[in-house]
Amino acid sequence: MPAADRTAPSLPQDYVLGTHDDERARLECQHSLWEALALSAFDHAGMGSDMRVLDLGCGPGLMLESLVARHGPHMPA
Repeated sequence: MPAADRTAPSLPQDYVLGTHDDERARLECQHSLWEALALSAFDHAGMGSDMRVLDLGCGPGLMLESLVARHGPHMPA
């Protein structure tokens, strides 16, 4: 099929799990339950302020906010 005949696939207008207030509250609750364990795992792995972090497809960025709070805003993200 010629390139001119192809159309781009339609993309959803909203994040599949939702971006409404209830979903944000659910993710914040989940984050509060797992934050200490996750930060402990990052410490055990040797993560420090001199390392780069890629937060890709991880929700609204709550863990990244926790890492910035711990290591400062100069942690390359």
